[in-house]
Formats: sequence, structure tokens, C-alpha cells
Amino acid sequence: LKTVAESSGFRSTSTYAEVLRFLQIVDQASPIIHLTSYGTTHEGRMMPLAVVGTGLKDGSAASVLASGKLRVHIQGNIHAGEVEGKESTQILLRELAMGQHAEWLDSMVLLVNPVYNADG
Repeated sequence: LKTVAESSGFRSTSTYAEVLRFLQIVDQASPIIHLTSYGTTHEGRMMPLAVVGTGLKDGSAASVLASGKLRVHIQGNIHAGEVEGKESTQILLRELAMGQHAEWLDSMVLLVNPVYNADG
């Protein structure tokens, strides 16, 4: 699974729809990734959130809190045109889904939002 950026030799960047599709794929591929939303933008787009952790029942706030682990929020694409975070968070999620960085999840839950500015 490659991001749009990787597939294009880093000449293109993912659209909002492509990021959502990527998130759905890693969510389905890994039991440690739970795709959810933490709101809706002014224009009605879902604000996606990938909750990544071991031992979680689901991606709910209650499940994350019950884990007792440190919570780390990673946010990308805060402003329109800031694509680096959007692309790097997708790569990170893919790596986590493939079992890389597993030791991180012993002590923390990652809350990853690749596209904060979904309307931008």
C-alpha cells in the first residue's frame, strides 16, 4: 500500500478522498487501528481520526481512556497546502499496521488525524 505521494515519486499529494480510502484500508488491515471521526467540518466533511493502540476494544474515547496509556495526538494538514504531515502520517499508519514501531504501543495510544483542514 503506497500513498499517492509515494506512487508519484513525490510529485503529487493525496486528495481528501484518497486519504479517507487509505485510512479505510489500514483500518481493515490491522486490528490495532480503529478509524473514527472527531467531528465534521464547516462544509460537512468528516474529520477522520485513526486511533492506534493495542488492547483497545474500539476507537472510542472510553476505550482509549480505559487503556491507562499515554495519549499522543498527531495532526497533519492543518493549513491548506501543508501536505507533508498528511503524507507522513499515512506512511506512519501503514508502518504501524505492518507491525513496525510495536514497542511504542506498549505505553501509548496514538490519535492520528492526517487531514485536519479537510475543507482547505
